[in-house]
Amino acid sequence: MKLIIGLGNPGRKYEATRHNLGFWCVAELARRHDIDIKPHGLLGRLRKLVTFGEGQIGSERVVLAMPQTFMNLSGHAVKYLQARFRARAADIIIVYDEMDLPLGRVRLGPKGGSGGHRGMASIIQDMGTQDIPRIRIGVGRPPAGVDPIAFLISEALGDEQRTLEEAAASAADSVEWVLAEGLEVAMTRTN
Repeated sequence: MKLIIGLGNPGRKYEATRHNLGFWCVAELARRHDIDIKPHGLLGRLRKLVTFGEGQIGSERVVLAMPQTFMNLSGHAVKYLQARFRARAADIIIVYDEMDLPLGRVRLGPKGGSGGHRGMASIIQDMGTQDIPRIRIGVGRPPAGVDPIAFLISEALGDEQRTLEEAAASAADSVEWVLAEGLEVAMTRTN
């Protein structure tokens, strides 16, 4: 079982923001492979910890998931999924936005630090390892004078929006390559 986890923030307010590119990728995979994603795992009395669906991509059984914690607490949801599905860190792929990559660039790696991304920092802390495969989708740096957090939680418009939609689809391609051909081959094709 492979866990494909897209990072983002829950709620309509954040749906179309740069910070939700991980969700966009998972939604694209769910659409392509007809996997229904539903809420699971209680978070407090009213909210669910994570939405996910189980299905098949090629010959691999997969879980497509979107944490419903806010970005900075993504590790709670990933740890829940890891325990629920008895997954090793190597069986997880995290997909998220990256300001240190140019707009639309997609990069696949087998491990690494958080690079300042608070969602990845939370996951690394809660899982106790940096050896987690990840796909980063470039959003670029904010314009001069724009707060980085405000930039991430704002919507891209026009050509930038189209570029990010294409990048999320390319990240979905990368996930499919990992599942079909392995991480090393997929890294060559992606990077």
